[in-house]
Amino acid sequence: MSAKQRTEKQFAEWMQAHSSIALKIARSFERSVDSQADLLQEILLQWWRSIPRYPAGAPAAPWLYRVSLHVALTWQRLESRRSRLIDHHAIFSELIATIAQPRAGYVAGVDLADLYIGNPTTQAHGRCAHRHALGWPLV
Repeated sequence: MSAKQRTEKQFAEWMQAHSSIALKIARSFERSVDSQADLLQEILLQWWRSIPRYPAGAPAAPWLYRVSLHVALTWQRLESRRSRLIDHHAIFSELIATIAQPRAGYVAGVDLADLYIGNPTTQAHGRCAHRHALGWPLV
């Protein structure tokens, strides 16, 4: 039997006997069915990749539980990073949209563009060209 056939046989045995481990962990870490399916797929992929490192003669259930738990914890950590990045992207997109609108950046006499782009009043010509391009007054 070739190495590929042994790997496929090992994975099939694990799936038949221990698939409930992966399912239980996916359900405990994710609420939505779609997210559970994504996590389950990632767990099973790591099971497949871990076959060469599986110690011969060791019980499969603890090994698979450990691999599954490690994948789920990594998934959770990366998911929290992704959500923070998405939040930051939304905040910056909103800020840019606010600054790019004519006169939308004025609050109580303070030009928000001066805070983020730099104060153009220190230049020799008063206001700089980017303000005119954005449709802001050159006063």
